[in-house]
Amino acid sequence: MVRRELPDSFAQKIAAIQDKLKGNETLPELVAVEGEEDKLILIEGAHRITAYVGLNWQVNIPAIIGRSALMPNWPWYAYRL
Repeated sequence: MVRRELPDSFAQKIAAIQDKLKGNETLPELVAVEGEEDKLILIEGAHRITAYVGLNWQVNIPAIIGRSALMPNWPWYAYRL
């Protein structure tokens, strides 16, 4: 964000979330599903995870993690490097 890597509207949302995190505000859980090779696929929470990463967050991040043997049949499920 400092190097203007994100569009202004996105950067403003991330900065607002980071302010909440710095103020110890509890945010909703991220939502992800288990993918191949123990990878997590984020379903909901792109702004929040970007805020956490931007702060180099060192505390556990609350998340709901789903799993299903049928997940590869889901049209939006695809493992990419």
